[in-house]
Amino acid sequence: MAFSLPRNWHSLTTARKRITPGAKDLRFIHSVRFLIMYLVIAGHSMLFNCIFPLLNPQYVELNYRRMVTMLIFNGVT
Repeated sequence: MAFSLPRNWHSLTTARKRITPGAKDLRFIHSVRFLIMYLVIAGHSMLFNCIFPLLNPQYVELNYRRMVTMLIFNGVT
């Protein structure tokens, strides 16, 4: 099966007229998958700032005191 950009784009952008009960039940799981993937990508993007040398280390140190940064770097446990 070959990759077809127009066919895939059409299937992603058209609304389905019939939603099967099985697909309706999986909406919650798909939303959790999206949220987790978003957090993984955002976390890896933030790690980019930690790996390379800093031009303004005071900004980063002050940023660590923000609640949002604490939750992202330390987890929400």
